[in-house]
Amino acid sequence: MRTPWSLADILDSEFFFRRDETLVEEGKSHLLEQRDRDIYLSLHSAADAPPATADLVRHWLATRRRAFVQQQQAVLPGQVWRETYTLARWSAFLLSLLCGSLATAVFLRYTGVAAVNVSGYFAFFILLQLLLLLFHLGLLGYRGLRRSDLRASLLLNLLAHLLRKVFLALYRRSARGAGGKQRLDLAAALGSFKISRQLYGSLFLWPVFVLLQLGGVGFNLGVLATTLATVSFSDIAFGWQSTLPLPETLLAELVRWIAMPWSWLVPEQLAYPTLEQISGSKIILKEGIYHLTTPDLTAWWPFLCFGVLTYGLLPRLLLLLYGRTRQATKLRRFSYTTANFRQLRRRMLKPMLETAASHRIPPVSAPP
Repeated sequence: MRTPWSLADILDSEFFFRRDETLVEEGKSHLLEQRDRDIYLSLHSAADAPPATADLVRHWLATRRRAFVQQQQAVLPGQVWRETYTLARWSAFLLSLLCGSLATAVFLRYTGVAAVNVSGYFAFFILLQLLLLLFHLGLLGYRGLRRSDLRASLLLNLLAHLLRKVFLALYRRSARGAGGKQRLDLAAALGSFKISRQLYGSLFLWPVFVLLQLGGVGFNLGVLATTLATVSFSDIAFGWQSTLPLPETLLAELVRWIAMPWSWLVPEQLAYPTLEQISGSKIILKEGIYHLTTPDLTAWWPFLCFGVLTYGLLPRLLLLLYGRTRQATKLRRFSYTTANFRQLRRRMLKPMLETAASHRIPPVSAPP
């Protein structure tokens, strides 16, 4: 079964194309033709029909990789890219998880005098994320109608620039103390990365899109975990207050509409607070919370957790799945139509002709 094409494969193939350009400049094109023809013959018999370009390229790249590692004992840019992206994924997830946990811990800090403001929690951890999600989906829909790709996104380009900086720094570090030949390879690797981004720019932005969603997943997991841990191991009170003349019936109806995505899955007493509980958890500044009852003050936290799960975590998981699917689809549809791939196929399929006499012609004898 054919292994999926990856960004690391693109980087390594462009790297080897750059190295081959030096042989062409030195007038040694025949060496390229002989080498690539031998690679083809090791894959397929010349008498059979030639394989597809994708199979030719994959076999050629695997052979070149093995030869490079054995001869140079150096790191290829594809390996550095894999390590860079793995580091970026873990960093985005763990840092966002930490940020979500710290922000929630600060917000839920309860002294026993004033209750946690439900309005502020909802506005920051749910409503703001929902607005960002709608804005994100609107941009994706707008680009879909305009048939423009992710290269039009300023945020993704900024994050891609940062990821590129990390990649180049790691590759330079891997080639530190290298000799003259390896420094040329370093220049070829840096050039291959720039060329790859120019030729396949949108392919290198989908991983950044995935990183952004992974950060959102980590943040929401941190919010949920910290909220559940806080209400589980401490006695915390939730209440709401507003200087606006907001009718409690209107707030109760709004809460019921917000809870519609999960209210049919869980018991009503967990899905959202009732009108009586909303009335009983209203905080009046000059009166404090001592006149309020515990059931009313604890009725909000399931609603808040379900809100973060529904409007924060689940959309990010869906966007993460969408980004990974789109990237995999684009890589499966990768077109080997650039000049380098066409020339490689020509070199691999071109028969090598040798013009040499099969026997030695005896010298003509002298006339008597």
